Amino acid sequence: MQNNWIPQAEKIIGYTFKNKSLLIRAFTHSSYSNEHKNFDDYERLEFLGDAALEFIISVYLYNYFPNMNEGELTKKRAGIVGESALSKVIEDLKLNKFLLVGAGNINDNITNSSSVKCDLFEAITGAILLDCNMDITCARKFVIEKLSPLIDIDIVDYKSKLLEKLAKKNVEYEFIATSLEFGFNAVLKIQGKPVSQGFGRTKKAAEKQASKNYLINKK
Repeated sequence: MQNNWIPQAEKIIGYTFKNKSLLIRAFTHSSYSNEHKNFDDYERLEFLGDAALEFIISVYLYNYFPNMNEGELTKKRAGIVGESALSKVIEDLKLNKFLLVGAGNINDNITNSSSVKCDLFEAITGAILLDCNMDITCARKFVIEKLSPLIDIDIVDYKSKLLEKLAKKNVEYEFIATSLEFGFNAVLKIQGKPVSQGFGRTKKAAEKQASKNYLINKK
C-alpha cells in the first residue's frame, strides 16, 4: 500500500505524527481491515477520541461561556460534537478522501457516510492523543482549531433579538469592543450607560455574548 497521502493528511490535520501507524489506523475502516488482516481498524481510536473530544469541548465551553447554565452548555456541546457537525468538518477538510476502505461498489457509500466521517474525526483525535503519550494539549489544539467556528454559533441569535427589541422602543445603543490577547471584550451601552459585557474570539462573538448576558440578566 502506498502511503504518499500521509504528508497531505498531516498538513490538513495540522499535526505531524511521530508514529505514522497511528495515523494509518485512524483512517482504516473495518471493511479494509477485514480484507487486510495486518491492518487494525479505527474503532478503538474512535472510542478514545470520542471521550477526549467531549472532555476538551466541555472544558472549553465552561471557560468560554461563564454565564451559560448547565442545560445550555449541554445543548451547546451536543451541537458541536454531534454527528452532523463533525461530519461536515471532515467533509469541508476533504479528509474522508484518504479513508482506507474495502474493495467494491460500497467504497463511495462508506467514504461519504455521515457516521463514518464523524467516526474519522473522533479516530484522528484519539490517534493524536496516543501519539502524544496521552498529553491532552496536542489533541486539544486539533479539536479547538477545527471546531472553533462552531463554538461561536449560538442556539439563539441574542444580538438580533436584542436589537429588535431596542428598535421597537427607539432606544439608542452601542457596543464598545476592546482587543484582548485571546479575543475581544465588548461592552454594551444602552442610552450611554454600560449594561453588560461579553467575551468572544471575534468582535461579533463578543457582542453576541454581551447581548445574551443583558437579556438573560434582565429577566
